[in-house]
Amino acid sequence: MAESRPMYLSEPTDEFKDNEAKAMEFKRAQYAVKKEFNGVLEKFLAEPNDEAAIVQDVKEMQKIIAKTGGLPLGIKKDELFKIIRSKKGKGFWPTNCEIAYQSLIGEIRFQQSPNTDKELGNPFQ
Repeated sequence: MAESRPMYLSEPTDEFKDNEAKAMEFKRAQYAVKKEFNGVLEKFLAEPNDEAAIVQDVKEMQKIIAKTGGLPLGIKKDELFKIIRSKKGKGFWPTNCEIAYQSLIGEIRFQQSPNTDKELGNPFQ
């Protein structure tokens, strides 16, 4: 006896359409955050050897990460660290820049942690 073929819907259900709308809204928000983050990163890379400007850019990246609860979609932690270390390797990297960089690393690790007590905030900041 031949099995009957599965019946396919001719149109998507309302739940599916709602989920698709939510997914598109999330992607738009993530693209906006990514654009903002990349703007700060480009500014950071273009900065001359100015300690205050470098520290301010690193802290701005940290604020974006804390606000969004992690790195923006499409930005990998290791790639970000390589970019920052490439700037660090060019020679000018005072102590305050290193402190801000280590604080950024701590914030990324805190936001990516599976710990559920995040509502208390990052205790290391």
